[in-house]
Amino acid sequence: MADEPLPIVIVQRTPGLDTGAKDTVVRCVNPTGDAYHVEVHSSAFLTIDDEGTMMQTGPADVTLTLKPGESAQIGDVVAWEWDGHVGLGIRYTNLRTHRTYGTAYNLKHGSDDRPIEWHIGVPLEYTVAIGHRTELPAQP
Repeated sequence: MADEPLPIVIVQRTPGLDTGAKDTVVRCVNPTGDAYHVEVHSSAFLTIDDEGTMMQTGPADVTLTLKPGESAQIGDVVAWEWDGHVGLGIRYTNLRTHRTYGTAYNLKHGSDDRPIEWHIGVPLEYTVAIGHRTELPAQP
């Protein structure tokens, strides 16, 4: 079903004074009634010279399973990384229905300051990342 609820990505700013310090924690929260297998891939990059040379940055890839009501840290952002694109690609597989969805998140520009409507076990100071979802073919 195309409107199947998915886990959400939240971005918690933890600003520091040092540009080399982590200033953001990224978490995945499962407010649904189903367990999900979650595969996270960073798509962060930064242009580092006038010729357009790119440098890959961002957190390491993460694979985990989230039961209903669980949350886990899936990445972080160092202050200077916000100068470039900061994004995540996440593949969610519902362990009950076996449907798989690919979702792309632009953490720099796609967030929503909506209020909490459930208890997720994290501080209230966060924004919800807005993702663009596509249903993917089943894995063999």
